[in-house]
Parts: sequence; structure tokens; C-alpha cells
Amino acid sequence: MREAEFARHMADNSSDDDKSSADFSPDKKDTPSPNDEADDRQQELAKQFVERYRSVIDSYFGNAGIPITAEPGGWFARMKTENPSINVDPSKFLEKGQNEGEALFSTFHELEHILDMIQDPSAFDEFSWRAKEAAKDVHPAYAHALHRLYNCLDDVHVNKRAMTRWKAGTKARDSLYPKLFPDEYLDMRGQPRHRQLMYALLAESQRPDVQCELDDEVREAIEAWQKRGGQHKAVDVINACDRMGKPVNTMRKRYALIKVTLEPIFEDFYKQDLQDRKPKDNDRQQGGEGEGKGNDSDPFDSDPLEDALPDSLSEDEKKKIAKDFNKAISDKKNDEFKKLMGVEKKDFEKYQRDVYAVEKHIEELSKVFDRVIQRRKEYRRVLRRRTKEGVMLDPRMAATAVAEIQSGNLEPEAMLDFEKKETVRNKPNRLEFTLVCDGSGSMGSGMKTTMQRRMAVLSMEAFAAFQERVQKERRGGNDDNLQIATELRVFSNNDEEVKALGAGLNHEDRVRLHKRLTDLPGGGNNEPATFKEIEDGQFSGERLEALRKGELKKIIVFLTDGQTDVSAIQSAIASLHEQVTGNPNETCDNLVVAGIGFDDGESAVETYAPNGHFAERYEDTPRIFSEIVENVLEDF
Repeated sequence: MREAEFARHMADNSSDDDKSSADFSPDKKDTPSPNDEADDRQQELAKQFVERYRSVIDSYFGNAGIPITAEPGGWFARMKTENPSINVDPSKFLEKGQNEGEALFSTFHELEHILDMIQDPSAFDEFSWRAKEAAKDVHPAYAHALHRLYNCLDDVHVNKRAMTRWKAGTKARDSLYPKLFPDEYLDMRGQPRHRQLMYALLAESQRPDVQCELDDEVREAIEAWQKRGGQHKAVDVINACDRMGKPVNTMRKRYALIKVTLEPIFEDFYKQDLQDRKPKDNDRQQGGEGEGKGNDSDPFDSDPLEDALPDSLSEDEKKKIAKDFNKAISDKKNDEFKKLMGVEKKDFEKYQRDVYAVEKHIEELSKVFDRVIQRRKEYRRVLRRRTKEGVMLDPRMAATAVAEIQSGNLEPEAMLDFEKKETVRNKPNRLEFTLVCDGSGSMGSGMKTTMQRRMAVLSMEAFAAFQERVQKERRGGNDDNLQIATELRVFSNNDEEVKALGAGLNHEDRVRLHKRLTDLPGGGNNEPATFKEIEDGQFSGERLEALRKGELKKIIVFLTDGQTDVSAIQSAIASLHEQVTGNPNETCDNLVVAGIGFDDGESAVETYAPNGHFAERYEDTPRIFSEIVENVLEDF
């Protein structure tokens, strides 16, 4: 790596004379450079390496649980494919002089780092942010040192996973780590304490047959920390894996344990190391070589174990691969979800969050609907159960009974007895529910909007569940032909139909509802426009006749934060009733128009009397709605 960088540096800084003389080479463009030939050879060696170990690689990647390819060309995530995958490239490890077993282990090691980030993508980002914040109070270079500490412990973790998933992993590790931590570097005394701490933890866990020589205070700190693991060393407890190589602790939990137990020790050592080097730094500043304010270069001497971590990718490169892969998987799932459900997955998940928020109230309303279903049943005694003993002989079985008695069966099942038969009472067989939401400008975009949207979710989901319960009863033999339809509208300057009046609730309805009630139209309060649309579209012909005969029950509930035209609304309500009864002074029991006010909507109590309500707190709204539904359906 360093030789390649040196070659590039020399090429970039060559003199004009050198460049001009090079241009006189007649076959320059057709003659490959030595570097190109070396790269080609390296790619070919990597390709041969992958082919030789194809079965091992395929077996390991299958255990990893994520589609992996191993081809020369670098580490990257394949995104624009039907099956997103990660490509790994062992060539960098071969370039470093590792033998094939060591290169294979290092490849698995690097892959496990990426898998860690894929499985818990936000944990590393949160740590990186925290490291930068911590550096503000310690030293600009402290963030890099802290990353180094966590990388050492992460190496312990990913190596455990690699050794568990690959049976030859332990042998490969035992071959590799004496090269990364040679014996001459195991005496770390005199090095900065924080370096001793992190390197000793890694070296001693990967070379269990050796012990590093450390300053006394560092050794004491390590031993005290390791004892916090109880029967096992703390480093093993934090990085434990099961027999399949699955981590016991997520990255987030591991990092939390390190932060609480080890990081304070590391920070104290780092600060002590800074104090030890202050005289040297002062000498440098007097000589014009000081760090300067905000300089994030390492304030300590060169690190002899800089290359002790077998990583060919930087943390940012690993993070990018993990991020690209997660995005590719997410995009694939979204595409599959949209193809199946007709809506974007992220949009549906937003709706689902509202469902979870009102789940308790949906369950409460479900109990109301269960009672309605039970009330719609009645039982009568039917003389039809055949038995050995009963109230009368079944005439159809008389001859058969005589024959059985003559043949020796003295107790034939020829008698009839009573049994209960479940029937459905003559009740309204249609129920229509309309919720009208306030889309005016006074709703804003805060808690009112969220509450109203969740009220809509509650009502639509509850009535959809009611319909499913009725269908389940029907499949169980109950001949109840109750039909349920729901509708959602929004009023502002004009009326807007969000969900058309009809049975069921599909995903497109749900997403459309959520989007519209999140981004309200704004404007004024024109409830009369909504009343007119309902009257013109739904109060005529067969539906009107069903209301008059008592075959249809219709419920319309308005939500409002106030600032409404009371007289116009009351006139509109009276007009609906007149359509059914033919009398402007008479109301229809099967038509209920209710209102729930909130915020400045106290006038709803009077405006929608006797079905007007006011919620003093937003959280009271679901309870009030449930009470309205239960009261209206009391005789249903």
C-alpha cells in the first residue's frame, strides 16, 4: 500500500523534462505499464484464489444469511439487481503478504464488520457522533483514538463470529495474529497508556498463549475491568456469540457496555498521556511545530502497531457498503410491497403507527360491536334432535325402530327432543357510517391534526373489524345479512371525499386517508357544502326508502375545532331528516347526525344537539366517539 502511494506521489511530482521525454516513446499508448501488468496479475491471482476456495466461501456466506459474492474488483454493494448482494475482494490481503488461509480469515473478518453495521445501522452513526462530542472536552484527536478502541473490541467480536462459522478459522487466526502482534511489540511499556490498554485487550484475546508487558497501572486497570464479567472475562461476555455465530449482544448493546465500563478508563489514560507530553509539546510549539488549536492530528509519537488491525477498508467505506446494501434491500421490499399491496411500504408504515396509537380504543369498540352481534341473535326451541329418549317418536323412524327392536337393539335412536336454534331478529340489515373531518386553516399541523387523523383511523379500522366479525359469524352458520359501509370526507372551503361510501377498507384507502389528514387543505369552515354533497348523493331512491322502512341505520359524525356557522349546520341537519320523514319538524330515528368539538369547538354541543359533544382534552375524543357509537347502536 505504501509503495503504491509512493509511486503515485512520484508520478504526480515528476518534472516536465521527465514527462516530455516519456512522451517520445513511440508505442506508449499500446504498451501496458508495469503497474497495470501488476494489477492484472493481482486480479488474476485473486480470481484463482476465489475459485480454489469457492465451496468454503459459499458455505460461510450461507451461514452469514446475506447474499455475498466474491469476485475481484473491490468491496461494494450490488444495488440495481433483483437480488442485492455484497461483493468481497480478498486481493488486498494477499497484497499485504498474507497466506491464503489468513487472507480468507481477513475477508471473513472484514465482512463481519459490515454485517454488524447492516444489522444495526444507526448504532455506529450514534457512536461516531458521540465520539466527536467527547473530543471537544478532551482533544481533537481523541475521536480517532476512541474509534480505535472500539475497533479493537469489534475485532475481538467479529473474529469470534468468523471462528464459529468457519471451522478452520481458529487455525487461520493463530497464524495471522503473531504477524500483526509480533513478539517484539508485546512489550508495550512506555507507550501511551490508552494505546497499551486497547492493544493489550486485542492482542491477548487473539494470542491467548501470551501476555503483554504493560505499565503496572494499565495491567491493574485491565484486570479489574475483566473481572466485571464474573465467571468469564468482560471482553468475552461483551463479544459472546452462540454456536451459530450469532451475537448475543447487538452492536448497540455492546457499545453501551463498553461506554459505561471501559471508556471512562480509556479517557482517563488518554488525559494522563496528554499531561505527560505537555513539556514535549511546548518545546515543539517554541520551535514552530506545535499542534495548533483544533488540529486533530495524533499528539503522540508514531504508533508501532498502526497496522495491527487487519482491515483493508476504512470505517467510512464499510459504512457506505452497509448503507448501500440496506437501501437496496429496503427498495426491493418496497417494490415487492407496492406490487402486492398497491401502496408504498413507507406510507403504509406511517399509517400503521397511528393504528398502534389507537389500538386500545379499537379493541374497546370491538366489544361494543360484539354485543351488537349478540343482540341480533335470538334462540327458539326446535323439535329436531334425534335421541334414544325424547318427548315424541319421530314418525319417519317408526318402521326402522321396529326393525331394530326385533333384531335385538332395544334402544334405537328414534325419539325427537328439543334443541336451541339460533336465528337473526328482524333488525336493520344495513349500517352506514360517515366521518367528516375538519380541514380548515385553524387546524394547523400540531396535536389537533394528529388527534383528528387518529380518530379517522380509529373509526375506519373499528368498522372494518365490525364487518369482518359479521362475515366470520356468517361463515359459522349465522344467517345475519348485515352490511356495513364507511365513508370519510373533509370540509374546508369545499367538500372533499377521501374514502367513498362502501364496504371494506383497503391499503389504498388507508394511505390516502393518512396523507390527506396529515396535509389538510386549509381554508374556511364550509360544513354546509359537505351536507349538500351527502344529501344530493345519498338521500334518494332505494337508500332513502331503506331509511324510511328501518332497514338502514345511518350515522354521520362531524369533527370540528369551532368557528362554524351554527344556523347553517342546523338547517342542513333538518333538511336531511325532512328528506326521510317528509316533515321539517320531524326527525328519523335511523338517521343520527352527531358532532364532536375540541379546542375552540364548544359550540358543537348546541349545534349538533341532542348529539353534540365537546372534548376538553384531545385524549377524551376516542372515548366520546365510542360512547356515540354505542348509544346509537343500542337498539340495533
